[in-house]
Amino acid sequence: MDGPRRDITREGVTAIDATWQHKISRNGDTSTIALSGELDMSVSDRLSQVLIDEVNRPGAITVQADIADVDFIDSTVINAFIDAFRVAKSHGHAFVVTRARGHVNTVLAVSGVLSALSNPPVPAR
Repeated sequence: MDGPRRDITREGVTAIDATWQHKISRNGDTSTIALSGELDMSVSDRLSQVLIDEVNRPGAITVQADIADVDFIDSTVINAFIDAFRVAKSHGHAFVVTRARGHVNTVLAVSGVLSALSNPPVPAR
């Protein structure tokens, strides 16, 4: 497969490739990007673009990255999360990582970013 396949659904955009998937759903000014699979340096540039595009989307005040179905992350993915957090904050908005579990939760905690990414300041409305 050349690059991720995009399927448009009623809930948002789904992208699928061999190691990871994302689905964007929107409810008012909150966007949720449900991520699944293994997130590492091979997908971090694409992931970063997905996160930043949604943070910059007009009307998106809060963007949540739901990572309950993510099995693996590395430091490049943590950097993508931090970049999205910073861009959101620069707009007075929020980016939050939700439902981290297992290895992923441990990696975020040990790297020292779990608290900041899980509990951002309330966005200005």
